[in-house]
Amino acid sequence: MKKVELHFKHFKNNDMNRMNTICRFVIILILLYNVGNINAQNRDDHLEPVRGIFDVYDFQLEYYPRVRKVLFSGLSNKPEIRFLVMPSFTPEYVLDIEFDRKNNKYYMVYHICEQMIWKNPAWEKLRLVSSK
Repeated sequence: MKKVELHFKHFKNNDMNRMNTICRFVIILILLYNVGNINAQNRDDHLEPVRGIFDVYDFQLEYYPRVRKVLFSGLSNKPEIRFLVMPSFTPEYVLDIEFDRKNNKYYMVYHICEQMIWKNPAWEKLRLVSSK
């Protein structure tokens, strides 16, 4: 009876060693598979960091304040999240997510120009379509 017990214990240890080896192998495979995904800087997402004020062109120094003056009118100065979209061939728009502390609610505020601000001589008179 004792021999069977020893044999059974020996079988358990072998099984555990095999299981540890398999687990290590699977972990190494997972790590090797994800090595390319670990470095987020090398992803092909085409995101670029925002440049500073000294790196912008002259036309941008005029355009960005216009966008701010037209689109941000009536918006909170400290939104929770702000998405500003300046597409090439359609009017600019902004989406804000604001928190109303009085009512304890979040609101989405959407502003879009009826015409493009870019190269528009009457940019100060542009009308906004707004929804909350």
